Amino acid sequence: MTLPDHWLYLLTSAVFSGLACVGLALRAEVLGLIDVPDRRKHHVGNTPIVGGIGMFFALILTAAIYSFPLPSTPHFLFGAALFLLIGLLDDRFELPARPRLIAQMLAVLVSTVPSGLQLDHLGALLGPWMLSLGWLAIPFTMIAITGVANAINMSDGIDGLSGSIALVSLSAFGIALGLIHAETGAGHSLLPLLIMLAGALIGFLVFNLRTPWRSRASLFMGDAGTLFLGYTLAWLAVHLSQKLGPNGLPPVAALWILLVPLFDTLSCMIRRIFEGKSPMSADRRHVHHLLLSRGISQGRVVVILVTINACAGATGLLGWRLGVPDSLMFGVFLMLLTVFTHQTVRFWKNQRIDTKPLQTPGLAPSGSGD
Repeated sequence: MTLPDHWLYLLTSAVFSGLACVGLALRAEVLGLIDVPDRRKHHVGNTPIVGGIGMFFALILTAAIYSFPLPSTPHFLFGAALFLLIGLLDDRFELPARPRLIAQMLAVLVSTVPSGLQLDHLGALLGPWMLSLGWLAIPFTMIAITGVANAINMSDGIDGLSGSIALVSLSAFGIALGLIHAETGAGHSLLPLLIMLAGALIGFLVFNLRTPWRSRASLFMGDAGTLFLGYTLAWLAVHLSQKLGPNGLPPVAALWILLVPLFDTLSCMIRRIFEGKSPMSADRRHVHHLLLSRGISQGRVVVILVTINACAGATGLLGWRLGVPDSLMFGVFLMLLTVFTHQTVRFWKNQRIDTKPLQTPGLAPSGSGD
């Protein structure tokens, strides 16, 4: 593909995504895909949750028009469609957490094992030796992809946050792919996927981000969108780290690229366990809630968290290119996670002790996250 082709694919996917989102939003009430404010969802007014379907439609249609076979077809598309469907059913009927999680893991199993896509190794996390998974490869892959998908889902709490983080992470994976392709020629078939998915995200974010001329999102991506995006990002992480040879992206670099959603999800799960709750229980104590409670506006919270994720992704890429040992990169990652978890657990513990109600000015969760 030439550079002009890149822009053409990006623009086409963005236009299709925007048009699909508008068309689906007009039929959202008939489809039952309306997010209604409740005790946990404090957005203003009933909002269509059709962004995920619009993005998936744009990806498929753009690929069809330009005759691009998406990677590992039909396995990738099958898995993406299954995650989209699970999210769509959750948007429509609010599925219980455990059946939803089991369905997601089964979706990973049936979409990755036939194509041979799995985490065979985790890089040199424990020193100079490659940490191979052996017979644990398949179950670890199921847990990892499902975990990343739900991490993106749980980050979907305020307008524009989840989509922006996904776009930044996708861009980092795109840079990694470009570097690998320039050196080895591998991964060429993945380029259309990244470009078209970025375009689909941009087309959706036009309606989801707050702007000076729009005080709130006009539509949400829903669980269908967050799970579809999460599956795709996880799929890319596994493919770039396992399928492109010894010069592929180290798995630890992928952790850095997805740092914000992973930190938020893991810290919330640890806190809930300490509180005697299910790690999958829902609450309003994510990192974006924490920042909002400190009086930071919603728009600034999005900018802060997206910037942190971009810097973390850049750190992962630079560490990889500069030859920083995987063990050191992983050690720093765990250290930062420990500090972050300790501080957030402490913060929310103090909030429970405080008699003043938690204030979250401008909070308008998209209704599709945790």
